[in-house]
Amino acid sequence: MERIEEAIEKKVEVMTPARERKLGVYHVSDIVKCPRYVYLDFFSTKKNDLPDSIRRIFAIGHLIHEFIQEALIENGVKKSDIEYKLLKDFVKDDIAIRIVGSIDVHLGDTIVEIKSSSRTGLEKVRDKHLEQANLYLGLQDRGAKKAIIYRVCKDNLKSSTTEHLFDQELFDKQVDWAFKLHQWLTNKKFPPYIPKKASCFMCGKRRECIEWQKQKKEHQ
Repeated sequence: MERIEEAIEKKVEVMTPARERKLGVYHVSDIVKCPRYVYLDFFSTKKNDLPDSIRRIFAIGHLIHEFIQEALIENGVKKSDIEYKLLKDFVKDDIAIRIVGSIDVHLGDTIVEIKSSSRTGLEKVRDKHLEQANLYLGLQDRGAKKAIIYRVCKDNLKSSTTEHLFDQELFDKQVDWAFKLHQWLTNKKFPPYIPKKASCFMCGKRRECIEWQKQKKEHQ
């Protein structure tokens, strides 16, 4: 049993690697995440403090992604349309940033984002998943105007879908937010708590965030 557990732990570690960080380059997920998480991910030297049970949930999500993508390739979808890479530069007031990411599946006029979910999670799409899909639509250059958020239950692979049409006004606000995030990071200013963006229960920076907040109050 111990050998099996060690093997699983090593595999989970490989499946959830730390992302390389560079100021001015932001992943789509950074823009929809809690800015405090992003800040700590840039500047903290500590590893994510997540229980093994939650880390394994994330690993299951990765496996579901791979399973669906492999199934699509076996049924005619091009490999080049899987994990379709994106990169776009933006300039505002002489400040330049780059937003990067990868679309789970690009089908030409439609993109597909795969999200693993609990059974209850099938009932309603999360706001951040809609926001993420909108960003992908705004960044890609193949003319897609519609995204499908394909939610899959981890327990039984049952699924539900939600369609999202590209919203230019929302996209412009998202790019503005990216510049705001960039400003916090370049000035090394700990961002405010944004309830709408926070997901504290599943956050690997939760304890560290509390520590930083205490330090911030002590220096005020």
